[in-house]
Amino acid sequence: MKRKLRLQLKKQRKLEVRSRQKVKKFAKKINERREILVQDDGKRVLVTLDRSVIGRAPNQRATVIALGLGKVGSKNEHVLNGAIKGMIRTVIHLVSVKEIN
Repeated sequence: MKRKLRLQLKKQRKLEVRSRQKVKKFAKKINERREILVQDDGKRVLVTLDRSVIGRAPNQRATVIALGLGKVGSKNEHVLNGAIKGMIRTVIHLVSVKEIN
């Protein structure tokens, strides 16, 4: 009985460590994406849908459609302005943003 309990605790700790690592990695990715939103207006950006909108809130689905993105992997170019920044900020966890020269 003690051995079984020890193994369960060991497994739980291992999962917690893995979970913390995933959270740190995700936070780093989000911070990198937010850097583009600080830039000046008028620059061109490429917005790519990386994650599915299934199970997301209706306002997030509508925002993805308004950005011109349909399926996962679809891309669209936009000129960065206040409206586009707000849209990207709403779905930052679903999209990736790259600056175009």
